[in-house]
Amino acid sequence: MARITLGDLAHSYLANPAGEDDFALKPTTHVWEDGGAYALLGPSGCGKTTLLNVISGLIRPSQGRVMFGERDVTDAPTADRNIAQVFQSLLKSTPVDRAQAAWLYAQFVTSKTVDVKKSHVGLTFIRESTVQHDSFTERAPKLGGLVEFYRSPARVQWSPTGTNVPDYPKLAQLWWQNIGDAMSGAKTPQEALDALCAEQERVLERLERAGVQGDIGPKMNEPQDPQVWLDAPGSPVAKLENEKPAGETISYDELIKSWQN
Repeated sequence: MARITLGDLAHSYLANPAGEDDFALKPTTHVWEDGGAYALLGPSGCGKTTLLNVISGLIRPSQGRVMFGERDVTDAPTADRNIAQVFQSLLKSTPVDRAQAAWLYAQFVTSKTVDVKKSHVGLTFIRESTVQHDSFTERAPKLGGLVEFYRSPARVQWSPTGTNVPDYPKLAQLWWQNIGDAMSGAKTPQEALDALCAEQERVLERLERAGVQGDIGPKMNEPQDPQVWLDAPGSPVAKLENEKPAGETISYDELIKSWQN
């Protein structure tokens, strides 16, 4: 592979970015030398995937240039770059044969026999059939209640997080910044979450105004009193008078029994 030079490279998913906060990939200049081994490290949303997509030709950067050796490939299609990358998801631009191969691989790694083997090694389940597999019935006494838990109604008694997040790179970046403030003690947890909410709403409002995501873009509600949402079906529980009650010890046998009922 030739030397890769990034010159003042930056990218925003907004059509008309108004400032630095609108960029998923902040301006960067860097050189990767031929024959070197490099790693991109950073929190979710800092621009790692965006940068790789720009280098691969899947995204044209909002500014800056990409050079392979002495050749400017900023506007060159992926097929002309002689470069490969493994992606987290499939894009519309993925060639049909590659998409079919990727889905075939995905079916293989989640197939029944493969998932049983992976679950025995990593103890993380994908298929319901794996949870109910005879081999886990035999192994259950050695796993400290893990199998009983996954087979119980308690497994689904959690709030869903959803996967359709507009502008994930930017929203994730805000998450880590504000959670960092809480962990360092610069803000109380409540102050950090209030700040996170306000900043994320500003991002969503800009996306709504820009209209770049069309019908699937965010549609913001008018601000309302928190009690309106707390009274709605399926809402979270309001703050308790005593947020730190005395701990209660439940016997292991009773806990296992509750999962089996």
